[in-house]
Amino acid sequence: MNSKLWKKVAITGITSAMFITAVPISNSLIIEAASVQETLAKQQVKLEQNVYLTIRDAQILVQEEGKLLAFTVAIKNSGTSPIDLLDYWVRVKNKSGKNYKIKLLESDKNKGTVVPGSTSYLTYYAYVDTQTKISDIKYDIVKWDFNVANYERLLGSITTPATMTGATDVNKAGSFLLSNSILSGTLKSYVATKDQVNTNATLRFEINNTSAKAVDLSKLSFYVQTSDWSVYKASASSLQTNLASKGKVIIFLNVTVPNSAITKGLTLVPAVADETSKLDIPLGVFTVPNLTATKPTAVDKSQTVVINEQNVETLVVSSDLTSSDNRQEAVIAFQLKNIGSKSVDTSNYQFLIETANGTQYPLEYIKEETTKLLPNIESELQLKGYVPNDLDLNKSKLVMKQSDSEGKNSNIIGLYALSSADLPDNTDNIYRTKDYQVDLISVNRIPDDTDDILVAQLSITNNTDKAIKIPSLSGYYLADGVQVETTTSEVSLDNSINLAPKSKHQIAVYTKIPYTAQINDVAFVLTQKLTDQSKKLYQYKGRLPETVGQSVSSPYVVDNVGRRASIHVKKASISETQGNTYFYGEFDLVNKEIRTSNVTQLGGYLEDSEGILVPVTFTAIADKVLPNGKVLYAAYGLLPTGFNAANYKMYVGQALPIGTGEQTDQLLVSPVAYNMKTQTQVLDDKMQGIEFGGYTLDITEINSDIEIENDFLYKGIKLNLKYSLAKDTSYQFVPKDQKVLVEFVDQGSAKATYSKEFTLGATGDGNLSEGADIRLPIFYADDKMMTKINSFQTYKVNIYVAFGTNKMLLASREVKWFYADRPLEDK
Repeated sequence: MNSKLWKKVAITGITSAMFITAVPISNSLIIEAASVQETLAKQQVKLEQNVYLTIRDAQILVQEEGKLLAFTVAIKNSGTSPIDLLDYWVRVKNKSGKNYKIKLLESDKNKGTVVPGSTSYLTYYAYVDTQTKISDIKYDIVKWDFNVANYERLLGSITTPATMTGATDVNKAGSFLLSNSILSGTLKSYVATKDQVNTNATLRFEINNTSAKAVDLSKLSFYVQTSDWSVYKASASSLQTNLASKGKVIIFLNVTVPNSAITKGLTLVPAVADETSKLDIPLGVFTVPNLTATKPTAVDKSQTVVINEQNVETLVVSSDLTSSDNRQEAVIAFQLKNIGSKSVDTSNYQFLIETANGTQYPLEYIKEETTKLLPNIESELQLKGYVPNDLDLNKSKLVMKQSDSEGKNSNIIGLYALSSADLPDNTDNIYRTKDYQVDLISVNRIPDDTDDILVAQLSITNNTDKAIKIPSLSGYYLADGVQVETTTSEVSLDNSINLAPKSKHQIAVYTKIPYTAQINDVAFVLTQKLTDQSKKLYQYKGRLPETVGQSVSSPYVVDNVGRRASIHVKKASISETQGNTYFYGEFDLVNKEIRTSNVTQLGGYLEDSEGILVPVTFTAIADKVLPNGKVLYAAYGLLPTGFNAANYKMYVGQALPIGTGEQTDQLLVSPVAYNMKTQTQVLDDKMQGIEFGGYTLDITEINSDIEIENDFLYKGIKLNLKYSLAKDTSYQFVPKDQKVLVEFVDQGSAKATYSKEFTLGATGDGNLSEGADIRLPIFYADDKMMTKINSFQTYKVNIYVAFGTNKMLLASREVKWFYADRPLEDK
């Protein structure tokens, strides 16, 4: 038998890395391998005369399925004949001798030979045990040989030094292989900010292409990995599709790491996406220093930052606060000087003020028509923005960011200390005793049906180490320095019977005022309630701040004891129906209490750009909700003529019951404001997937006829539907008083219109039942229909969700008279 032929048929060599069961190695074997060096790359195994194999690199990156080891072998042929890679393969073991099954990258499987005078690289990957480290790995290089026992000969082993981590130090270049090209990477620097939970860092990573061809970087990704194998993905600034030969690129990497992990031996791992395995193959490892919060540049000191790979000298020239009734305007003069050799783009800067607790306030500036800053040219920006009256510039910092070309990532490039020589008076707004303090959280003017309500929210903090009784507090208002002669009342926002040590309790003090009242300045006077009188304790500085802005994509969090909840806006829209304009919204609420409890009720109103205020009605949830249980609120309202639906705000807050007996009302507290812009409504004409109020409705068949008695008495219209109705089971409760209205509109000149409402979930006439392919006969009685309908060409079926007289159009479809219409059969 031809042993060479058998050899190539029976095994797949080093390019496919298939293994035979491990067999003990005889001591008589001669191993022609270099002695162990300090690094893997210095250990060589001789394959043939003038042909050597080395382990170029090895690194581990945790994936969803476990710890993934990736390593690259380099085979250098300095001989005169090509070498067949099918004659060799690699075994990977841990220090206990356990073999790991390895796979070759798909892109390397076509490498069958190494021609003379060249080096070939092959990259393998394998899942290893959870406790395995790089230093535990051993690589056995084996050749098929029928002249020795077990038909295999160990050519040599490469062992990983016990102290080796494979990581390149900060500010030192480390090479890695990408698409058979050698790149050099260097972690140059970082900027980090820190809050109570996380550290947010921007890493500056430089890549140099040392190869002779361009390299595609688009499949690169980056991860920060801890020594205990936690992994955090970093978002990268836009990667160039190709990095030219000898070219350089600076990549800014944004990563968020928990504060508890930043001291756990962080490393940065670049990886490449492998389409075949759907894995991120690690390419190298770079040491990341402990990510301490970057100290901002001192006042009156310049900082050199890198913009578009050019050095730019930056400086905060001045920073001032101007106080107004309910806020302060921050004005910061910021100077830039390009000290590089090329122009830099100034169109994508972002600036914000960050307080000591991590709260951020964006600043704006007027952008010049010329967005390029030329070398040795200075430019000064006037940064402006509004901040709370109690903000202290001396305890805040200026954050400078730069967005990438696509606007997807924003990288921190500079931090600057701020100062203000003259602080505004009375910024504390805190009343203190030896046991507790009272903070004024906010004063809001809330519209009611007929009047407005002034609401002051106060937070009482127990500063002692023992429980205390909740102090009996109230207050009154001064409008432009004059006491408001109306009755004030109080309501607790937390369900507490006393104040535990270091705990807080919130109350609201409110009073009604005429909606026509003009108030420029308001102050709140805190009082203590005594038996038959009240005692003045403290006068807070007046302010009527804008309600806290809220993103629709972010949860509105209620953190009051007994009412803890997370609220998301599911939908909010405005539409016109038969000359009327209606608002309709849906809100998810998740109970964050640890006990089954009554959740907070919601309330709110709309305000357009002209200041028109419209209260909206929210459905109620009367039943108790399980911990982490989810419920759905609906909100609706009829809008007045002229309401600007293209630009309005939606205010949502907790609706607390107030009053007694027949005078019960609701008080809106802790409101947030959503900036809303109504888009052109696109109605569903397919009648499929109609979502509303926790249900999904599909209508699969529509047919109409007329009912005639005794061949000449017209009694009305018969509309027959086939539908499916499913309830969203993720909700514990959905609105109980919602109905579905089915409207029939003939499309003749008279537009004869008929409608009927249906209750959801129940069975029997007048109800829509849950289930699939249910027949629904609807009869619209009208013995005068022939005077209204004369052509019987087409009609429309409109589907509404309705709450009383308020209705929102969800879907509409035009159908031919007397024909069976099946929307699913639309072409």
